[in-house]
Amino acid sequence: MNAQRMPVQLPGRMTATFDVAPQQTYPANRYCVEDGCFTRLSIYNRGRHCFLHDPEPSLVEIRKNLKLGWDIPQRDPLTEKPCTKCGVVFPLTTEFWYRSSNGHGVQGFKSQCKGCIRQTERDKKRKRRRS
Repeated sequence: MNAQRMPVQLPGRMTATFDVAPQQTYPANRYCVEDGCFTRLSIYNRGRHCFLHDPEPSLVEIRKNLKLGWDIPQRDPLTEKPCTKCGVVFPLTTEFWYRSSNGHGVQGFKSQCKGCIRQTERDKKRKRRRS
């Protein structure tokens, strides 16, 4: 991503120009995947859940828990991991993950879950058929 020059008005009559990196955006018109939830997700939300149903604790929740002295829920990296494409956390088993052919990745599993890899392959096939 290329940075853009953005002028900013400072107190008084001074103006300064800063380099601002564009924000990552995601597809529009996406909805929370939780059953019965019809919340439309922001183009800046990288996950598949709305704020109320997000399985990952948000920074707001973490700060609130720290302020109240509560424990922050931790995930065990040896038994579960999030998919790099959909963000959903699955147990580290062959039911949800394909083995990595080169042995890299967490415990030798690929970085994307089986569902996302299958969807990517389906999309590639559809694209090839159209061409």
